[in-house]
Amino acid sequence: MTFALLLLLPALWAGAAEPMSGLSARLQKLGEGVYVVDAAEGSPARKGGLRCGDRIEAVDGAPTAGESLEQVVARIRGPQRAPVSLTVARAGRKKPLTLSFVRQALDVAPRFDARRKFKEIEDCADEGWAACQYHLGLMFNAGDGVGRDLDKALKWQRLAADQDLVEAQYALAAMRQALKDPAQAAAWARRAADSGHVPSMLLLADLSAGNKAAELEWLTRAAEKGDTVAACRLAPMHLKGEGTPPNFEAAFAWAKRAQGVPCGQDLLGTYYEKGQGIGQDKVEAYKWYALAAAGGHKSAQARRDELSAALSPEQLQDAQRRAAQFKTAALPAVEKAAPRLPSVEEPSYKRPESDSDLALVVGIESYKSLPKADYAERDAEAVRRHLLALGVPARNMIFLKGADATKSQLQAYLEEWLPRNAGPDSRVFFYYSGHGAPDASTGQAYLLPWDGDAKFLQSTAYPLAQVYSALDKLKARQVVAALDACFSGAGGRSVLPRGARPLVNKLETPASGRLTLFTAAGGDEITGSLDEARHGAFTYWLLRGFSEAKDGSGKVTAKSLFEFLKPKVEDEARRQNRSQTPGLVGPDEEFLP
Repeated sequence: MTFALLLLLPALWAGAAEPMSGLSARLQKLGEGVYVVDAAEGSPARKGGLRCGDRIEAVDGAPTAGESLEQVVARIRGPQRAPVSLTVARAGRKKPLTLSFVRQALDVAPRFDARRKFKEIEDCADEGWAACQYHLGLMFNAGDGVGRDLDKALKWQRLAADQDLVEAQYALAAMRQALKDPAQAAAWARRAADSGHVPSMLLLADLSAGNKAAELEWLTRAAEKGDTVAACRLAPMHLKGEGTPPNFEAAFAWAKRAQGVPCGQDLLGTYYEKGQGIGQDKVEAYKWYALAAAGGHKSAQARRDELSAALSPEQLQDAQRRAAQFKTAALPAVEKAAPRLPSVEEPSYKRPESDSDLALVVGIESYKSLPKADYAERDAEAVRRHLLALGVPARNMIFLKGADATKSQLQAYLEEWLPRNAGPDSRVFFYYSGHGAPDASTGQAYLLPWDGDAKFLQSTAYPLAQVYSALDKLKARQVVAALDACFSGAGGRSVLPRGARPLVNKLETPASGRLTLFTAAGGDEITGSLDEARHGAFTYWLLRGFSEAKDGSGKVTAKSLFEFLKPKVEDEARRQNRSQTPGLVGPDEEFLP
């Protein structure tokens, strides 16, 4: 079960380096309202009287009607110690309440009381509020704050679904599907789908797998609402004549609708290569395979490389030009031809060793049971060399690569080795390159070690909040972390269990003010690579910045490094027809001597 959660921890205003603060409340958009899902113990949200189940009606007197979740959250956030008021509707009260809060920087790992949340959600559900009934059903289904009880989970979801809450109808359908009750699952999914709920349309397509005509109908409805996954599934059905007579032109048209994502680009490459639905054009086929490969599509990478051998040098150059033009077609201000990227493998500087400095560098490219994270180990190798050049002694650096980077090793070095060796004069560097993953039921982000399993995150993966907590506790002069991973579950260096759908979330960030953290992408974005440099885009520009990102005084600070790499990573992502926004949280103190 997936639903969007936002944790109102300090974040950065776009383009600014000053951390913003919030209330430490988890919110969710349900129907037309934005509801409080949880509030951290001791937080401004709790101190100001916010309760689970409250519906936010206004922020500082301005109504929230018609606003997205992101818009409401953006208005709640603000400078530390600045006041903010929320007007909320509360179950059992006839009139709205206006509550006053003071924003503040928060703990790295806020503590939530599951039993308190359950009691407040239960009280609200007993008053008949559909949003609370829906969340109570989720809690009984997951055993969150209460013993797991499937019958009660079904009961509360049914009450919310009967009030036409589409999220509850979809949850009820998914539960019925898991209980091997396809008729009831389809009935509830159809009610939500008829209200325009795309995930329910996709669920109905899955439930209709034995009926190709019905599967085609639901995928068509989802694709017509802009779902590119549905469009990618439709194209081969039209090509093969599944649920409809074979129609090459229709297959090509649906693939074209998904041309902005790797699956659609791979299909277009196939159709151009074979002349299916369109005239055969191997130069155009190479273009689409190259675009799909840049987005991480494995079979497209292989077809691109095979096809390059069949093209003349002039044709290959033309194909590469076409791919570059596609990626920048809507961005005339972005240069279409960039000079060859210089190598970052060997540092151009050498600093004296500092006996007190420490580093933990982790790179995982080939996992035990997960897809590859392209160039992750090459990234980590380059970072290791640069940290040695920055003066971190080899004896004070732990380098975990591939199968050495297990959960137990990662935890041991983060939570035991670093605390035992870091002193008050130490600078500590932590770098991670590999897969991240979101918990599809909570939105919590995890780093995936070599032996991690996306289906069992709590037992095999390392919570990002726990990483922040371990680094924040170090008794060091300076702690710097850089994460070249993403946590959306939508691709890039991010994974989800098979069958789960990508979770668009807001990436949690540390808030103590001690840890300087560089992140490769926003919580709802995927990371990308620079194939020419054979590095992740974020790591490549991070390493370039070590020598090039000097401020007016000639020093490289966290701020100058961030201001150097952020626009370059964003520009490269735009060329690849996607978004990637690096982040910075923490002190702007001197980064390189």
